[in-house]
Amino acid sequence: MNKNEARKSFLEYLKKEHIKYKLINEKEAVIAVDEIDVVYLSCRMEDVIGRHIETTIRFYENNCYCQSYYCQPLADTVEKKCAASCACNYLNLYTPWNSNAIIVHYFFCDDETGDIFNGCQIPYQWFDTAFDEVVYHILNYGVNQISAVCIPIVFYLEGKYTYEEFKEWLQDNLLAGC
Repeated sequence: MNKNEARKSFLEYLKKEHIKYKLINEKEAVIAVDEIDVVYLSCRMEDVIGRHIETTIRFYENNCYCQSYYCQPLADTVEKKCAASCACNYLNLYTPWNSNAIIVHYFFCDDETGDIFNGCQIPYQWFDTAFDEVVYHILNYGVNQISAVCIPIVFYLEGKYTYEEFKEWLQDNLLAGC
């Protein structure tokens, strides 16, 4: 499957399931709708900052890149950006989410904006061989993964948790039983 076929099958799925989405033209030029390579989704979640998780899916030449993020930057100072990077590193190293997944998600902190997001690359052949798994990762897995760590990240960045308390919260709430 190539980029156009993968994009088409994903958009057909969204339409069939009545999932609202937007196409985003990031090329800053007039292009045909069927050439737009970015799909934007938003999911209302009451217990996260901003009350939404946003997801963008970018269809590149060789793979699809999906990222989910909070609706606002969490780190607005150099110190918070450093702390956010430490939190993301810890999440990437010690959380068990990716242990049995064919699609591996990673947490990132954008040093310029202070945004925290998780992302994954999805090869186009998986749209053929594992379409349900691809859709699950795009619509559910990444969204739930970043939602699950919102409160401890915010508490850590705002000084309500120390780094040790942040790790302890993860151990008690996410890593227990893994």
